[in-house]
Amino acid sequence: MTNSAFRKAGLLAHRPLQIAALCAALFVLTATPLPAEPAKVLSFSHFLFPGEGLERKVFQRFASEVARLSGNRLTLDIAGRGPAGKDPAKQFASVVSGESDIAFGLPGFTPAQFPRTLLMSAPGLFEDARSGTRKIWERMPLIAKDFERVKLLAMWINDPPILVTRTRPVRRFADIAGLKILTSDEGLARIVTAWGAVPVRLPAGQANAALASGRADGALVASSIIRRAKLFQVARYFTLNMPGPATVFYIVINRKAWNALSGEEQGWMTSASGPGLSREAALVLKSASLMGLDTLARTDAEEILLPDEEIVRFQAANETVMKPLIAELRKSDIDAAKILAPFIALRAGTRRTPSAQ
Repeated sequence: MTNSAFRKAGLLAHRPLQIAALCAALFVLTATPLPAEPAKVLSFSHFLFPGEGLERKVFQRFASEVARLSGNRLTLDIAGRGPAGKDPAKQFASVVSGESDIAFGLPGFTPAQFPRTLLMSAPGLFEDARSGTRKIWERMPLIAKDFERVKLLAMWINDPPILVTRTRPVRRFADIAGLKILTSDEGLARIVTAWGAVPVRLPAGQANAALASGRADGALVASSIIRRAKLFQVARYFTLNMPGPATVFYIVINRKAWNALSGEEQGWMTSASGPGLSREAALVLKSASLMGLDTLARTDAEEILLPDEEIVRFQAANETVMKPLIAELRKSDIDAAKILAPFIALRAGTRRTPSAQ
């Protein structure tokens, strides 16, 4: 056998082994997972303390749902009280500037930025948190212009507030005159002033300390904080059917951060937020309100219900705030009457609502 024939025969003889080795190498290459692409992280700023109801039951669940839908390819880094978290009034600005990707806030802290949205706080407009939140989302285009600089992810309201007082019960409109009443935002402060009381601007979370120290004689707050703030320890009287304004809450994302997400990533965020997340947040507050009222019923505190004729007197005072506000917005080419009209129609026959004239 010639040398060339010998070499050819040898190669042929070893070819099956070469093919097997090549296949094994290919199997190893394809079976070995490629390094995982790092998860995309969006920062989420808020001003609540860790463990509070909304932080634990809404923000954390929102983050968990985004992680679940994305297989942990998109995550939210929830930074309580930061980077703008120590100042609730800076939440919206932190998102507009890009300091935070996402933030939770209240329009009432910066009312000039939300002229349409704050109409949703009009006294008597909604019966409770759940129905009010649903109605707002069904008519969201009426107020959407307030959020053009960002992307709105969630919005909800709480139940109308209750009035908590230390030593003077409020059974009639005249009883509130001169009392120092804690209010957490500008809208509540205007209403309290119209009632003849003196607003004390402090966060609702400081109601216990303000009442205990005498800095405030009372507080106009959501019943959802009764239990957490232990208001029954520092106040004797709770007027439950005050015709006061509800509070609006939002979660927004920076517009550039949103546009930087792929279509798939935006889909995950959309599925985890919107009306569904908003209804869940409203339910959390509603549940806290019911638990607070249940706890209150088992204390020595006195629960007060205003008679109809006294409610009418409070509502008349509310009109002195709403009518000038509507006229003021009209000067800025904002048709407040048009925005309010469909909501007022839904409440017609159940309770007097703000005038849209």
